[in-house]
Amino acid sequence: MEITSDATKIKLLEEFHELFMGKFFPSSARHAKDRDFLELKQGTMIVLEYVAKFTELACFADDYVTTDMAKVQKFEDGLKLSIRGKIVGSPLQDMDLMVKTALAFERKRQCSTPFPA
Repeated sequence: MEITSDATKIKLLEEFHELFMGKFFPSSARHAKDRDFLELKQGTMIVLEYVAKFTELACFADDYVTTDMAKVQKFEDGLKLSIRGKIVGSPLQDMDLMVKTALAFERKRQCSTPFPA
């Protein structure tokens, strides 16, 4: 039985990923997804929709989210100002905590918005 180190497994996974992407996902499409990720803003999406789109596009943007902190920062930068303004300056370094916090502020804002007559 052959024992493979974690470093070797990671290297093999990286090589597989690179070969797979090169074979089944043309570079022009990858560049388009990169651009979509860099330009991603919450806009009219609710936080859960933004999270889903962010997660989808982040898979193609390894060069831009090399650390968890970079991922959290990019996510925060794309939030609506009404949510981002309440989060900026918070020491949120974990993506799950960032998402939960954004959801909580969105929920709070929805509850405080009066219904149209």
